[in-house]
Amino acid sequence: MQTTRTNQKQRQPAGPFRNPMHSSGTLRPARPGFTMLELLIVIVIIGILVSLLLPTMQNIFGRGDTARVVAEITQLEQALLAFQQRFGEYPPSSLVIPAMGGSWSAEDRAKVRAIWPEFDFTTNGGLGNTVALKLSGAECLVFFLGGIESGTAGSSAALSGFSKNPQTPWTPSANPDGPFMEFSMGRLSDVDGDQLFEYLGPLEGVDTPYLFICAAGKKMNRDNDNYIRSLGGATFTTIDDDYDVFDPLGPDASRNMQMCYLKSDGTDSGSGLSDNQPYRADSFQLIYPGPDGEYGTGGVWQSGTPLPDARSNEADNITNFSGSATLN
Repeated sequence: MQTTRTNQKQRQPAGPFRNPMHSSGTLRPARPGFTMLELLIVIVIIGILVSLLLPTMQNIFGRGDTARVVAEITQLEQALLAFQQRFGEYPPSSLVIPAMGGSWSAEDRAKVRAIWPEFDFTTNGGLGNTVALKLSGAECLVFFLGGIESGTAGSSAALSGFSKNPQTPWTPSANPDGPFMEFSMGRLSDVDGDQLFEYLGPLEGVDTPYLFICAAGKKMNRDNDNYIRSLGGATFTTIDDDYDVFDPLGPDASRNMQMCYLKSDGTDSGSGLSDNQPYRADSFQLIYPGPDGEYGTGGVWQSGTPLPDARSNEADNITNFSGSATLN
């Protein structure tokens, strides 16, 4: 009987609930935690690794952002080519449409007639606008590739192409020409508040749109002085032009360009820009301002040559002619 009780006391449960003292006869000491010094050393090492890896990660993400813009610029180029193949002309990059019944300038009349020879100027091609519309290069890009605009900027915007009626192409149609570009409606913007759309690029936080500058079958205006100037503290401007994406009299006018991009032909005699030729002078320039949202002034640029400090904000511009995507 005594033997049975002793055996019951010595019997141990099986599995994870066994008492470790009965397996080895001694308690295992618990492993001590990290000391404060060890934790500080680990934190310092992690910080060093992060500082080493961060520029690499930023470059990787930056190259990804640039690639997205380059891909979209390629789509815009293809859309502009499709427009040119359909109408025989690239779109103009500036246009003033008077209020219906108003007087068209000879220059703007010629731009429209080159695309629609039978255009009815008395009805503005059926547009029916009651106020004058001044389209910059950024706005011409959307209007001529997208067509008749309706709704408000953003996801409620709509672009419906052009009517095939040669006299009134600027009317809605069930069987339209275009749109020639599949714009992301959520990125259609109205940065200057004139009820005309511009197209923002794919980079988050950049509210400066793509800029389109076209020779439109003529010599590209390389030295346009219709832009904001500052003289003795006073600011003045003349008429709107291709480069005035933002209201020339508004606070964002500093983001407007002053001229297209030029390449030196090696014969500049020191007389300014007279001996430099525009890139893509026979077609168009597409310019995206990059992450900083600044176009810069434009002007002479040569691949592999650093921009002067006064134009450093142009280094991240992404174009359709720079070869390496950005200008830097």
